Amino acid sequence: MPNPEGQIPTVCLMGASFSTRNHGVHALASGTINALAEAGKDFALHFLDYGQEPVLNTVQVGGQMVSIRTINLRFSKRPWQANHILRLLFVASLARCLRNPSLRRQNPWLNQLDNIPVHLSLAGGDSFSDLYGRLRFLYVALPQVLVILLGKPLVQMPQTFGPFGGLFTRQLARWILRRSALIYSRDREGIAVVRQMVGDKGPRIEFAFDMGLGLDPRPPGPKVLDRLAKIPEPENLVGLNVSGLLYMGGYNRRNMFNLKSDYPLLIASLIEEMAGRLGLQVLLIPHVVGAPANPESDETACNKIIEQLGPRYQGRLHHLPEPLTHHEAKYVISRCAFLAASRMHACLGAVSQGVPAMALSYSQKFAGVLKAVGVAEIADLREVDTPAVISQFKGAWNRRAQTRRELASRAPALRAAVLGFFQRHEIREIFEAKKDVSP
Repeated sequence: MPNPEGQIPTVCLMGASFSTRNHGVHALASGTINALAEAGKDFALHFLDYGQEPVLNTVQVGGQMVSIRTINLRFSKRPWQANHILRLLFVASLARCLRNPSLRRQNPWLNQLDNIPVHLSLAGGDSFSDLYGRLRFLYVALPQVLVILLGKPLVQMPQTFGPFGGLFTRQLARWILRRSALIYSRDREGIAVVRQMVGDKGPRIEFAFDMGLGLDPRPPGPKVLDRLAKIPEPENLVGLNVSGLLYMGGYNRRNMFNLKSDYPLLIASLIEEMAGRLGLQVLLIPHVVGAPANPESDETACNKIIEQLGPRYQGRLHHLPEPLTHHEAKYVISRCAFLAASRMHACLGAVSQGVPAMALSYSQKFAGVLKAVGVAEIADLREVDTPAVISQFKGAWNRRAQTRRELASRAPALRAAVLGFFQRHEIREIFEAKKDVSP
């Protein structure tokens, strides 16, 4: 980051950290960290996240180890805790109403946030919405409200905004967006959506590619590498990412996303087409881990699939012997000839390495983000049934050589755009100004 005063730029990132088991969220965090490092070697990054303890993360960036401390909030049934988000919101509001900043300094968590000049929000990439429920939206929205009440510049990093089914969530989202310093949409259609929400006099809105494209792949351990080496016919290896969330029917376990076909049966039919009829090698690649404790883990779904279908497709249906990091998952994807995935960042991990991919979509976020990076094969499971998905896969598989050539010419520019994010002039102005703003 350009820094004429010689001070280390201090940044706070919320809505993307390493506390989850979701490789997509990890990819967003890592891509953002890599972009910060690309802009300037000297920077101090904090995560603003929920947790019982202030975790210290140590990550490798460009051959160096970087420490990232978490400013931990609480989101529990005990609002009297000093770092509970509701208590912090109350104190921040009181300090602003009384024009008494010393009230903020008396709280260690507010004092830390008050001393950070610029705050970034990623909202998990797709959680600035009530698609996953009102409580999930409040979970990501309230820390943003807190930063605004503290008068700090809030930059909405590239993400999907909406949909909003409820009046309350829409109004709160509008309040936050209108008071943000800068807004980036990761799909071009989203610019119009946000502009309609905030009005013509709202903040500047720009397009930028998903930060997950900046994730770098790293080879996994010897057990995984040995398993990959033993899979025959690597030119016919199809990676298959199965969503544990869709496999269990969504959070309500009753086809929450209104898919046209039963998802487990769809996956079984796809495997039959790939491994059975076409004779391909199929590798299950989880992108959300944490089985068995995490019911929406992709590992949970993969374990069920191996148990049910493994004997039938022995020698053609494969799984990995141990969980992967997000860096390692991207490396494994690079070893595939093709990827079919229900997790969007698994698709991004493929195309950013020139691997042809087909998205098994369940929400509006897929189309805009993936089309922006050149993924034409998107099967919207809310609109198409199992035979149509299988037909689309066969067509995409047959076109894979042409698609790989097209991606190979596009992938370097995508990564360069993400790594150059903090060198864009409009965000440089935010960092160089570092002035408090009024909500």
